Amino acid sequence: MRRTSSTVLLMICILGCTRSGSAVAEPVGPARPSSEPSSTAAVASTPAPAAPAPEERDLAFVPDLQAIGKAYKAWGRVDDELRWAPFLCRMPLPGRPAFSVAATGGHAQKLYSLFAKDREAYAKRGAQAAGQVLVKESFVAERVEGQQPSPLTVGDQGIGGGDHFHPYVVRDGATYRAGTPMGLYIMMKKAGADTDAGWVYGTLAADGSVTSAGKVASCMGCHRDAPVDRLFGVKTAGY
Repeated sequence: MRRTSSTVLLMICILGCTRSGSAVAEPVGPARPSSEPSSTAAVASTPAPAAPAPEERDLAFVPDLQAIGKAYKAWGRVDDELRWAPFLCRMPLPGRPAFSVAATGGHAQKLYSLFAKDREAYAKRGAQAAGQVLVKESFVAERVEGQQPSPLTVGDQGIGGGDHFHPYVVRDGATYRAGTPMGLYIMMKKAGADTDAGWVYGTLAADGSVTSAGKVASCMGCHRDAPVDRLFGVKTAGY
C-alpha cells in the first residue's frame, strides 16, 4: 500500500512540473547585454503565442487573413517616402521600425513596421472605409553592440524598385535592429459582418499560420480606447 501511494505522489509531481513548464508568458524584462562585441543581442526571447481560445478563431475569416499575409508587402510601408514627394530637395527615406509603446502583454518588447492597403486613406487619420486592411509586421528588437550600422546606401534611401526598409532604430542612445520576425497583426474593415465597429482582427505566426481571427478580445480591449475608428495612428510619409 505504501509503495502504491508513493508512486501516485511521484506521478502527480511530474505532471505538475510538466504543466507549469509549458506555460507561455510575455517577457517584459530589460535587455541582456551581449558578451561579444560587434554582434546583436535580442532584447527579449519571446516564446510562441499560446493557442487562442476557440471563440477567438472564427474560421470564416481565416482565408481572408491567409490571403492578406501573402499580399501585404506589395502595398508598401506607410512611412516609405519613395511613394511621396521628398521634402527640401533631399533623397526619399525608407521605412523604419518603431518600438511598441506597450510595457506588458503581447506587444511589449517588439519592433514594428506598418503597411496599409489604402495608404492615402490611412494617412489622413480619419474613419476608414470597408475594404481597408492594416498589417503590422513585428520583430524581436536586437540591440546592436560594437560596430554600428553603416550609413544608408542609395538603394536604402528609396532608389530602385522593391521594398525600402532600413531595419535600425535608436532609442535612449542605443541602436536596435529589427531581428527575427515575430508574426503579423492584422485589422480589416468589413461591411455586414460580426465585427468590432466594422473591424475584424487577426494574428499570423511567423510561419503564416492563423493564430486568431474575428472579434479577438485582447485586440478589442486595447483598440476601443483608440482616438479615431479603433486606430491609434503612426507617422506616415507625406502627411
